[in-house]
Amino acid sequence: MTAHDLPGVAFATKGLEDVTADELRDVLGAAGRVVETGTKHVRFSLSGAPGVLQRLVTADDVCLLLAGPLTVRTVEDLEGALAERADFPAVLAAVAALRPPDGTFSVTVTAARSPLGPGAKIAGVAAGAVARRLGWHARERERAPVDVRVFLDGTSALLGVRLFDAPLVQRDYRRVDLMGSLRPTVAAAMVRLTCPDGGRRDVWDPFCGSGTVLAESLRAGHRVAGTDIDPDAVAAARANLGAIDGSLAARVEFGDSGTPAAWRRHQDADTVLTNMPWGKQVSIRNAAVLYDVLGAGVAQVVARGGRVGVLTAEPDRLVAATRRAGGTPRVTRRRIGLLGQSPSFVSFVASS
Repeated sequence: MTAHDLPGVAFATKGLEDVTADELRDVLGAAGRVVETGTKHVRFSLSGAPGVLQRLVTADDVCLLLAGPLTVRTVEDLEGALAERADFPAVLAAVAALRPPDGTFSVTVTAARSPLGPGAKIAGVAAGAVARRLGWHARERERAPVDVRVFLDGTSALLGVRLFDAPLVQRDYRRVDLMGSLRPTVAAAMVRLTCPDGGRRDVWDPFCGSGTVLAESLRAGHRVAGTDIDPDAVAAARANLGAIDGSLAARVEFGDSGTPAAWRRHQDADTVLTNMPWGKQVSIRNAAVLYDVLGAGVAQVVARGGRVGVLTAEPDRLVAATRRAGGTPRVTRRRIGLLGQSPSFVSFVASS
């Protein structure tokens, strides 16, 4: 790291940190490097213009680091880090190039197993320390141009300033959200894992919900089609895809992907990518039949040289159903942390 480099941190979904690290390397190129991959974050150094980081699609948010990683066991430790160790001059100069400060700031806290207490208490301590350091006024109910990010995992802390106006996880195309909608950055990571070669693919999502996987596949340059049995989901997916391109709404159909007929209709797809119903926010009428049909479909897609990626709460059941259908794909699994649960992303490709 040179004297002109700025340290930063990208926040990622647990279990997908390596995907975000790989994307960071691609986006940064010669303008920076990945320093360390940790739980739910990736640290990097930046030697070029920070605006390039807005291209990240698998990171929930990105900050320039004021301080960290450091050990914070008491509120006095946090106050001291912000009042004395935080590199506000360099970070604020970089952020000011993107949007001018107005003498106010806000604080956003993410804390897990922290000995400092609840998030509201931590935010108050941080706000007081920053106000004393900068002489600025803290906004309590809205995000300021300078948003100080406090990330605590146990006694480990990262302190930064959010680089852009809104978190990267937000997407302009999200016009309609439904219960159980997938986080866009997770969908983007699924696309990156399933379609790693950069070629354009025909992606079908048999349980498309509000269309997040479809939208992220489109953003990556793929052709898409989606199916869902819920008319509200179909309407939401059409609205969200239509926000990208009005002609794309027609690529979403009402149908039951728990039947072989739906898979036959989409046998031209060389990639199936989906977030299966977990039976929680979205109910499953007959799980045994659903998994049997899905397993048979996975086996057929892989047999014709295609790829399949499925986010599911029951990976063993899905793999067993694929084997029963005569499929012999190479299977890769990874558990992620999502909505307080630990589903698995399961990838299927032809055995070499």
